[in-house]
Amino acid sequence: MLGAGVVGVSTAFALARLGHDVTVIDRHRDAAGGASHANGAQLSYSYVDPLAGPAILKSLPRYFLGMDRSVRMGIRSSSGYLSWGLKFLGNCTPGQYRANLRERAALSRQSAMVFNNLVESLPTGALKPSASGKFVLVDTEKQLENEKARQPVYSGLGLDRKVVNRTEALTLSPVLAGIMQRFCGGVYSRTDLALDPAAYCAALVSGAQNFGTTFMFGEAVTGFAVTGGQVTGVRTANGCLPFDRVIVCAGNGTPELLVPLGVPVPVYPVRGYSFTLPSGEKALSVSVTSLRHKIVYADLGDTVRVAGFFDINRATSTIASRLRELLNLARRIWPDAADYDHPCSEWTGCRPMTPSGVPVTGESPVKNLYINAGHGSLGYTFAAGSAARIAAMIGPANERGIPDDGEPEYAAQ
Repeated sequence: MLGAGVVGVSTAFALARLGHDVTVIDRHRDAAGGASHANGAQLSYSYVDPLAGPAILKSLPRYFLGMDRSVRMGIRSSSGYLSWGLKFLGNCTPGQYRANLRERAALSRQSAMVFNNLVESLPTGALKPSASGKFVLVDTEKQLENEKARQPVYSGLGLDRKVVNRTEALTLSPVLAGIMQRFCGGVYSRTDLALDPAAYCAALVSGAQNFGTTFMFGEAVTGFAVTGGQVTGVRTANGCLPFDRVIVCAGNGTPELLVPLGVPVPVYPVRGYSFTLPSGEKALSVSVTSLRHKIVYADLGDTVRVAGFFDINRATSTIASRLRELLNLARRIWPDAADYDHPCSEWTGCRPMTPSGVPVTGESPVKNLYINAGHGSLGYTFAAGSAARIAAMIGPANERGIPDDGEPEYAAQ
């Protein structure tokens, strides 16, 4: 297993519960060292619209010209970016958008079921959500009417969404009083959750270790051993490790790793930012997203995770200014959500996105090599479901179909 972010540890745990001997290799010093470390912390099972769709086409000029503070896009002449961009545009047709939405909704529903099973299978409190329920808030009555018109589509996909006006939102969650004057209403889901992704990874690492999984941190993968057209091992600076199967869950590092094998993976990095701040005077107890500003607020107990923005091909020299911009905008939108004057933990990372928004999950053209990558901004939401799909493809490690000390009933859902 290559990668110990939310996707990698989920996959490792699913396979370990099926009785497999699992080794996880990651270049970071601990789990969730990359894009998983301080993401938005929301399990957004009901909000799975792909970015690629007809609606984004009219906004692209604004994004490329820097006219939207929340989304900044630059142009790069690399063949990888141009290829990804053309495929992205190909996914913006109405028909492809609907197909991708169906696929993402199915994966989201599966992830929710698997997560609930994980809560039951791990020690009590190991995966205790810090908040339940989520609001996606909209600015105008027209947007609210559009959400109402689309509600039958989401209901048909089995997504738990309810369109609410300002008064209904405040009735459901009075803590929103500090922000609702800016919005006319939004969409509410009672099943979405907030949970620190670092805590999620730590719980699954511990659970996987109880099933005998080995974690090799601080180890960089340099390539693969291939014999007779099939992968037989993984090469690191310390030598070659033999494996029967290899699952690549390396996020943005996946394409580079697989180039020598001739396996293209259409993943491109999209940068996001976050702050973790002390909670305000009142606990949020609910997750909130401002749709227009691309900012999320997640209650993590004693702290609040503020995350947002969407940058492609922006110089690293802009990171500090973008972090300041995010913090200032978050404070202006919801001044009492957190203690913004207190020293905070800041983070930036790149989400690995496919042009369609549907992750690459399954066996590669090279025998014994599997890919679980490209989950984008919903990597945390999709992690448990995509792990279960990989586990179902590989199957159990013994004749009984379950490990000797557990029942992996969720793995085949």
